[in-house]
Amino acid sequence: MKIKASTFYNFVKKTSLNGDIDSILYVANEEGIKSLSKSRTGLVIAEGVLKKEAFVEYDDKVRLPIKDSKILMNCIAPFKDSVIELLLVDNDITINGRAGNRNINVKLKAVQEKYIDSTLDSVPSGLSFAMEPTAIDSDIFSLSKVHATMLRSSRINIETKEGKIALKIGDTKFDSMVQTCDWSGNDFNVTLGSAFLEIAQIFDKEVMMMAE
Repeated sequence: MKIKASTFYNFVKKTSLNGDIDSILYVANEEGIKSLSKSRTGLVIAEGVLKKEAFVEYDDKVRLPIKDSKILMNCIAPFKDSVIELLLVDNDITINGRAGNRNINVKLKAVQEKYIDSTLDSVPSGLSFAMEPTAIDSDIFSLSKVHATMLRSSRINIETKEGKIALKIGDTKFDSMVQTCDWSGNDFNVTLGSAFLEIAQIFDKEVMMMAE
């Protein structure tokens, strides 16, 4: 199959939680490439579907068992917006394409599927919610990760009330940073740990969010 390198790079980045999930299985079907995997801690499930329309050439029989998502992203990055070809041949994942005036062929050893902690076969397709999620600009989460690094904090408090959502890093008695923006969803107050801060950096554009 063939696809623009930057498109596939962004898909891998999100579905692997920016490399937090090392081994990941991508399975093609009539809809597109799909993955459903757990983070190392088991606290986060990442589900992704890359529609077949995103591909220049598509094969709905392909299975790509990735051994190391960070290495894969590093190998794809140099191609930028060029079209690459992805193949699984003799237990090797090959990436062929051009970067500038150079032809590049990358060969990565695939991992056996039985060694991948994939939930594709054990969790129903489509994460469901009891309530309608609310859209929010992803920048508020990306900046929270930056603030957490600045304040050396590993927790984030998210509180919604009176049509506003507030994300607080740190302790108001000491060093803290708070961001607020409009919110139209239900009210809640929750404190999340480092797992959420790590995945916050992969968000872009608009995020659908809710709490149950």
